[in-house]
Amino acid sequence: MSTKLTRLGYQMRFYRTLRAANPRLVYASITGFGSRGPKASEAGTEVIVEAETGLMAMMGTPDGPPVRFGVAMVDIATGIALVSGVLAAALERTRTGRGRRVEFPLYAMAFSCLATVIASASVDAASQRGRWGSGHPSIVPYSAFKASDGFVVLGAINELMWERLCEAFELDGLRSDERAATNDARVRNRGFVERAIAEVIAPLRTVAVTERLKGAGVLVAPVRGASGAVEDPQVAELGLEAINMPKELGG
Repeated sequence: MSTKLTRLGYQMRFYRTLRAANPRLVYASITGFGSRGPKASEAGTEVIVEAETGLMAMMGTPDGPPVRFGVAMVDIATGIALVSGVLAAALERTRTGRGRRVEFPLYAMAFSCLATVIASASVDAASQRGRWGSGHPSIVPYSAFKASDGFVVLGAINELMWERLCEAFELDGLRSDERAATNDARVRNRGFVERAIAEVIAPLRTVAVTERLKGAGVLVAPVRGASGAVEDPQVAELGLEAINMPKELGG
């Protein structure tokens, strides 16, 4: 008997033994690749499933290597899904009087996070090839830009917001240029558009950029380090616990 079948058989026997003792049992587990299929016996951790599912291929800069998420987002998402699944099974138990076994593979959760990417690829496969850094494959501008004292991320997700961005930075020439006339044109001429915006932002401080664009109704935020983020007044307002971060993590 293969390792895969032995492992699955053990899990199922264990569950059936517990269920026989308590039919109302809700039995939940997290696995790497699931308890069945050709990868069931393989070790699966966050970084492995990121690589296997296509998540890692999306992360990084266009001319750089693929990178993993900075935090274990698949682990976190799988844990949240497990809680939701257990609650749903517990609700079902109030109606049927019986529990059930629920399994949450990291592999499956990673694919669920790719839902919009897979849908986009089915329409325009080329848009999902390669890595975009902080940018977006089908919206321009929608990226991080370097200011004189740090970075800001901004986005013009519709034509009205694009008009406001150009007005805020007095980019009349860019706004009237046919290479930036529509979002489709800006996507085709990404480098041209992003260079023009980068040039006007480079000499400004992040606070000046964010204040100007927020005042104009454009999506914008400073790119903060973790220790700086927890000091934001919004953290206290929402009752979030501020963690004392080492300064080397960024201000």
